[in-house]
Parts: sequence; structure tokens; C-alpha cells
Amino acid sequence: MPPFVVTSIQEIRERLTNDLQQLDHSSKVAPIIRDMQIACHDFLTYTQFNKRDFGVGSWDEEQKRFFIGLERLRHRIGIHIASLAVAMKIDVDDRLESILPGGMLFKE
Repeated sequence: MPPFVVTSIQEIRERLTNDLQQLDHSSKVAPIIRDMQIACHDFLTYTQFNKRDFGVGSWDEEQKRFFIGLERLRHRIGIHIASLAVAMKIDVDDRLESILPGGMLFKE
């Protein structure tokens, strides 16, 4: 797994943790931020590769887990970004919108 991906996701998770600490727990965005934080944690946990788990511990298996985990993360984060955009009534950049599940944002 590319180390820069792990570092980036750890930094995102840390930022989400800091943002969550700044929010009122009754905020409507707090559960969304918390779920994004959990999605990062789940990715990092799922993609940890232990060669004993697979006997031989092939590179192909590690790559497969990485890409499956990354796709799951993109999907979950995309849903939450769309939820935040709707909740906060903000526009989403076209480049970021590419990871959002279809039809979640309504453009006027």
C-alpha cells in the first residue's frame, strides 16, 4: 500500500477528530463528521496486511485489499460530503462531485 495514501488518510482522520471536538454534540453535522472519521478508521484497519492471514501473503492480495478499501472509503466519504453539502447548503466543486453517489446533489 502506498505510504502517502496511509499518511493522507491518517491526516484526514486527525483533522476530522479536531473538527469534531470543536462542534457542539447536538450539531446536525457532528454525526456526519463522526461517520467520516469512522470510515477513515475502517479503511486503515481493513487494509492492514498481515501475511500470516493469507498464508503466502501475496502482493496481489494486498493490492486487492487496498483497492477494495479505497473504493469503500471513497463511497462512504462521498455520501457524507453530499450530506454535508445538503445540510449546510454549500456548492461542491465539480472535481469533488465526481466521487459523490449519483443524484445526491440537486443543482439549480
